[in-house]
Amino acid sequence: MTREAFLQLAGQLYDAQNGGGGSGDGRPPKFDTAIHRQGGKVQWASECSLKELTFWKTRADKPPSDPKYAERNAKQSKSLSYWIAYRQSNPNDQWRGERNKETVTAAAPSDRPEQYDKEATQAPAGYTSHPVDDNGNAPPDDFGDVPF
Repeated sequence: MTREAFLQLAGQLYDAQNGGGGSGDGRPPKFDTAIHRQGGKVQWASECSLKELTFWKTRADKPPSDPKYAERNAKQSKSLSYWIAYRQSNPNDQWRGERNKETVTAAAPSDRPEQYDKEATQAPAGYTSHPVDDNGNAPPDDFGDVPF
């Protein structure tokens, strides 16, 4: 085994150990990545073509005008690198995975992916799809003598 092959394997093991969100070897990432746009919009990495992902990674790799954004940009760049590896090996596949704690099938990759309202892409804090009590139990179908 060459030094380069060993270092590549070590890097993949490190990423897997630390839950990098993707493998970097072309396998689909488990979680989608939001790309925030102007005007309160967001687009999803899963719906971006290789060209579009490369554009956003290049922007994330540039030094930010304010140092407080450096860590966020580095995290975004790392996440987009997993998506780029996936798109290089699967340029036209529709991705299926987790987005906002829901399993979704993304739209086909595009150079002009749809932009969604940021508020519409996130569930409110503590939101559940059905009412539950403090013990996680659903209420009975009839509410008995509960006055409304």
